[in-house]
Amino acid sequence: MATGGRWPAVVGLSLVVIMQAVVQPVLLVFVPLGLLLVAGPARPPRLHLAALGALLLALTLLGRHVDAMWYAQRGWALVLGAWFIAMVVAWPGARFISRALGAVAASAGTAMAVFLVRREPWHQLDWTIGQFCRQSVATFVAQANTGAQGRDFVEAMMEAAELAARYYPAAVALGSVAGLGLAWWAYRRLVASDSPLGLLRDFRFSDGLVWVLIAGLALVVAPLGDVASRFGGNVLAFMAALYALRGLAVVVALVGAPGVLGTIVVALVALVLLPVMMTSAAVLGITDTWLDLRTRVRSGME
Repeated sequence: MATGGRWPAVVGLSLVVIMQAVVQPVLLVFVPLGLLLVAGPARPPRLHLAALGALLLALTLLGRHVDAMWYAQRGWALVLGAWFIAMVVAWPGARFISRALGAVAASAGTAMAVFLVRREPWHQLDWTIGQFCRQSVATFVAQANTGAQGRDFVEAMMEAAELAARYYPAAVALGSVAGLGLAWWAYRRLVASDSPLGLLRDFRFSDGLVWVLIAGLALVVAPLGDVASRFGGNVLAFMAALYALRGLAVVVALVGAPGVLGTIVVALVALVLLPVMMTSAAVLGITDTWLDLRTRVRSGME
């Protein structure tokens, strides 16, 4: 998404796709990739790549129909991939992040339109995903076997499960952006042998999206009920993660990327101080929206 075609970028994107946990990672990557290979903008069309895309779609979409989650996961991946192709065609000169955010927003809008018409399936799906999040954490806690002395740990994990059940839409949206990044990277490598994703230090998105962040915050604060608060909270969480990545890009641009040892140290510190570091990075990213810190520093050095 932000660090080019190097393997560390692929690993980072893969981790984001895996961590969202609700939609199968292979669906978020291989369904959009299959659609790109079959119906993407490559000219002239290449039959062997189209055949590969059809095979990927068959392997990921066909199979035993188990429950509503099976359909929901594949439906989301199909809608996401279709909207991404539409964004690629409609915005031929746009950066990847603009296309990916547009595809995720359009996919979310499509899902909301469907569930507004038929609300009962949404309640069933939301309950199923919530139970999945709680059961996953309960299974982890049971396997950890912390005993009586781990009561605080168990309580913290159950609170985390409730947060995951409430904010999984934001996690799926972030995973979808990362999945599209992997699909687009693989597609461009197959079609043009180039690296279509930019460097982390150059990562940015439209400054106008700060109003989406503000709208999410307003929905959380305003006394409009739990539905509006939850919707706003998910918007806020998604945008905060994007701004945290933008803040990290500012740090890398101004200080330089750490080496392997430095990256390991930063990762370990981030695990311990995740809320503090995420908040600090998000604030820095929001500040960059208003002040364009990287341009100011470069101008001062010239």
